Amino acid sequence: MEFTINKQELLNNLVKVGKYSARSTNLPILCGIYLKATANELLLVASNKEDTIVSTISEIQNFNIVQEGEVVVPKTITDIVKKLPNDTVSFTLDNNNSLHISSGKTKYSLNTLSANDYPDFTTKTLKFLVSISLKKLQRSVEATYYCAAENHSKPQLKGIEISITNKEIAFAATDANTLSRSTIPITTDSNTEEKLLYSCIVPSRWLYDAIKMFEEEEIELGFEGNSAILRSKDLHIKTQIIEGKYPDVVKFMEFEKTVKTTISTDRLQLINSLEQVNVICSMNNPKSAALLNLDLNSKEFSLSNNNKSLGDVIVKNPIEIDGETIPISIGFSIDYMLRHLKSMQGDVVKIGFIAEQSPLIFRNMDSEDFKLMLPIRIG
Repeated sequence: MEFTINKQELLNNLVKVGKYSARSTNLPILCGIYLKATANELLLVASNKEDTIVSTISEIQNFNIVQEGEVVVPKTITDIVKKLPNDTVSFTLDNNNSLHISSGKTKYSLNTLSANDYPDFTTKTLKFLVSISLKKLQRSVEATYYCAAENHSKPQLKGIEISITNKEIAFAATDANTLSRSTIPITTDSNTEEKLLYSCIVPSRWLYDAIKMFEEEEIELGFEGNSAILRSKDLHIKTQIIEGKYPDVVKFMEFEKTVKTTISTDRLQLINSLEQVNVICSMNNPKSAALLNLDLNSKEFSLSNNNKSLGDVIVKNPIEIDGETIPISIGFSIDYMLRHLKSMQGDVVKIGFIAEQSPLIFRNMDSEDFKLMLPIRIG
């Protein structure tokens, strides 16, 4: 194998794939980066068994394949390339599997591993494939991933459920205390009966990190076997699907039909008010719950801390009210509500109340996103 390549282009791709190489594993070869030079492109692959990334370099300046070949190199190659002096780097693999790297007056030699021992990373026949706007995908993922559980006995709750129908792609996440669902429309034909085409659970952190790797306006989301794939022309990122059954999100959305009172208020002002109350709530260990008291006669609600042992705070916000005019007092987690509000867009947030021990429903005017939060029982 022998080729020359633009240093910065190679470095960008090494940094990208290096994030997916294994740190420690029973397969030492996965701690390295797989390189394959063909007639007109260079393939870079890294994997940690669960996740795999394949990046392709082609059609760039200062790129010339002299001899095809493949090899697995230590991921320290990234640090080596970063320190090289010139804009062009040359690579030569000899018969003893030593990779010689040169740039200007600097030369390195690295011991390598045989590419024949690297696990198969090729994509087989896809069960399902859909093209999707990267911008819309990023927005839907950011609107949901934070609700996935970080630590939970049920692995399914650590993921995001992706449900694809003939009308929309829906993303949903829940940690059993909060829930968020965001959709991307596929068609606006309201006369067509909606049918589920594909559904699975993918690791939430993988999806959140993977979409940041892409720059194209449109990418593809696909599924093969027990894997989910995001891909563009030059980049493929794959992960293992989480097995199991996800909670019935549509069932939770039925709560909205029982909402008795809806308040509308300025979203950013509410965030600011919650952060003021959070200062006092955080003084307690564990953090104190917050209280929301709704006085329908004055058309405002007050936010305060529940545990008064170390101090007290009350912040009032103006509201518009729709529905029944009954007083409400609800205990809740400030962290949960802040995460919901910060993931939303638009100036106005609508909060639906059912009863003091029932879920709170969050909506805004700028999207169809559905958000739910369980209250905290105050003794």
